[in-house]
Amino acid sequence: MTRGAFHEILQAPANGKCMECAASGPQWADLHHGVIICLDCAGVHRSLGVHISFVRSLTMDEWTPDQLRRLQVGGNEKATEFFIDHGVPRGSTGHPASAPDIKARYNHIGAFKYKDKLDCDVADKPWSEENFVTPSGYNPDWENQPVVAANRIVGMGSGPPKGPKTNKKSCCECAIL
Repeated sequence: MTRGAFHEILQAPANGKCMECAASGPQWADLHHGVIICLDCAGVHRSLGVHISFVRSLTMDEWTPDQLRRLQVGGNEKATEFFIDHGVPRGSTGHPASAPDIKARYNHIGAFKYKDKLDCDVADKPWSEENFVTPSGYNPDWENQPVVAANRIVGMGSGPPKGPKTNKKSCCECAIL
C-alpha cells in the first residue's frame, strides 16, 4: 500500500521536485510540514532538530498511516502557497539549497503556523489563524542566538517560554506528531 501511495503523492507536479532546491526525483520528506525534499536538503532539515523538521525516507523508512496522510493532505504546492501568503522567506535557488536559507524558512513563524494547520487538516478539524498558539519556545530572534552545540543554532524549543503558558498543543488541539 505505501509504495502505491508514494507513487500517487509524487505524481503531483510540485511533489516531483524538492521543495527546497527543485532537484528532480526527491526521495525524502519532512513530516512536520508534509513536503517532499531531496537527499541533500534532507540533511539540512535533519540538522534543524526533530522539533522543527522530522525527516523520513520515502524508500527506506517504515511509515505509519498517520504519517502517510500528512503527505497526502499536505504536499509541496500547499506548503509553498501558505509560505508565500505568510511571508516565509524563499531563499536562494540552486542545488542543494543553502543551510542558512532552509534554517530561516523553518524557524519563521509562518512555518510553525503551517505545521499547526496541517495537524488540523490531517485530523479533519478546522484551523483558524486567530486561534494559533505560538509555540512556547519560539524565538523570533533565533538567528542572533549563540551556537549551543555542534552546528545547532538555538531556535524553537530552546530557552525559557516567551509567551503565556498554555497546555494547548495546537490551535485545534489535534497535533499528530
